[in-house]
Amino acid sequence: TENIQFNIQSNAVSPEFMDTTLNDDVDFRIKEALIKGHPLKRLLNTEEVAQTVKFLVEAPAHFTGQNIFINSGRS
Repeated sequence: TENIQFNIQSNAVSPEFMDTTLNDDVDFRIKEALIKGHPLKRLLNTEEVAQTVKFLVEAPAHFTGQNIFINSGRS
């Protein structure tokens, strides 16, 4: 909150497991199990995370100090 006086917002995005090239080496059975147990029956994608980041970039100055969990409400 001390940085808001300088018009600096500080927020974070904490996404759940995503299907990206960074985890191509994860065994497909693990990914299948994650999908099967997921409420939406699919993994989070990078476009959904980007939409959240875009929201934060465009958010009013009063929206600061938040950590947005993208996990389909499973926290």
